[in-house]
Amino acid sequence: MKIFKKISSIFKAIYDLFYYCIQLLRFIIKYKVILIITCILTFLTYKFHIYQVRENKLLTIRTTISDTTWSEKEHVNNYITSFGLIAVEEGMKYRIPPSIKLAQGMLESGNGTSILAKNANNHFGIKCHSSWKGETYYLKDDDLRNGKLVKSCFRKYLTVQESFREHSKFLYKNKRYSSLFQYTSYEKWSEGLQDAGYATDVTYSRTLKKIILKNNLNILDKLTFGI
Repeated sequence: MKIFKKISSIFKAIYDLFYYCIQLLRFIIKYKVILIITCILTFLTYKFHIYQVRENKLLTIRTTISDTTWSEKEHVNNYITSFGLIAVEEGMKYRIPPSIKLAQGMLESGNGTSILAKNANNHFGIKCHSSWKGETYYLKDDDLRNGKLVKSCFRKYLTVQESFREHSKFLYKNKRYSSLFQYTSYEKWSEGLQDAGYATDVTYSRTLKKIILKNNLNILDKLTFGI
């Protein structure tokens, strides 16, 4: 009889232990789920806050761009008001100064009036290269074959916005320009682009700076990066 009582008490102890383990497990699962849900909600709230801050900043910049007379020359002013916000958005995503994006676009495309800009939406004169799989546009530039000038292969885009995005990617993925992304200064960028061989013109950096200062494009850098 005593043996049965001992066995019974052992089974009861095991049962109680098992019961409390189950309760503890339920407690952990319950509050783990709550913790996970809390983390997800916190993350979503943070992302929404970042989105709101970004949208409010873009709204302010959009108003500034549209309300500012950037140049007395109508075609220059139109270029900046048309593509300034795109340059700012690219600046936020890739940390390329908007002033540099605009100055390069203005210089390379003749403020959007070049044949390449009009017919291929290519505002930065980016050539095809072996990696390009999109549409192409051929135009005489600086490529020689047997001493004769031949048509160069340029990238063709559906929209100007795509041209701005591909220009950002081109710089971001190219190791020659990797050191520039630590800066938000248009001076550093203009000098770095020339040093890295973006253009063969020895006055390229000076020309970019002149365009930026003449049209006060550095205002957009201050609004974008808070500098």
